[in-house]
Amino acid sequence: MNEILENSVEQKKYRQEILACILDEEAISPYDQVNLDFIKERGDNLDWDAGAEVHLENNMKNAGQGSYIISEGNEKDKFSLGYGDCLGFAMVGKDAEGKEISLMSHKKPENAFGPKKEEFENDLSERINDFLSKVDKDTVDAVIFGGHRGGNKYKESIKTMGAILQERIGFEPTVMTGPNLALSMTDAYLDTKNRRLYIVRGEQDNSRLNEDFLPSQIDEKSKTWFGQ
Repeated sequence: MNEILENSVEQKKYRQEILACILDEEAISPYDQVNLDFIKERGDNLDWDAGAEVHLENNMKNAGQGSYIISEGNEKDKFSLGYGDCLGFAMVGKDAEGKEISLMSHKKPENAFGPKKEEFENDLSERINDFLSKVDKDTVDAVIFGGHRGGNKYKESIKTMGAILQERIGFEPTVMTGPNLALSMTDAYLDTKNRRLYIVRGEQDNSRLNEDFLPSQIDEKSKTWFGQ
């Protein structure tokens, strides 16, 4: 089942929100496939399997292969494939000329929030500061996505990522879905101009896993996924 969900956070109701289009990887419509292919053809690729030298050439922040990737803040679409237990965030804002600018990431929790936490936070702060210097802050929306299994590691990663982003942008970002409990990876495609994030993953047995929530709500929200 494919769903389009609005970012439902009350405190951001006056912002132009990033919309999530959740696609079942086995049932992508021809229309959606055209959009995904267009993003892959024209967008910045946060390639998880590429080496640090490739990310450097593409002006992406990285602390070595398998750590994290933070894109450049620009007008281009963005995509990244193969989020397993990895998390990502997407951020979009409007510049003085009315153009949409976006920022996106792909990171492995134990690296981004473990030994490389300080390096990650420094790179993230640099990228967000640069992004905010290009846009009207009142037009910014930010969301979190990715992750699987839904245990304590997932919960703590979501809380940590939410707190880091909230400190830097001034509001709590929405987590666009629950964890991916299907036997699949998650792919993410960001249509910058239209503020649409395509989340492609296996079909979930529990539809509540496709609902959004705030990082601060995760302990209660997880009870709707599998009663824990």
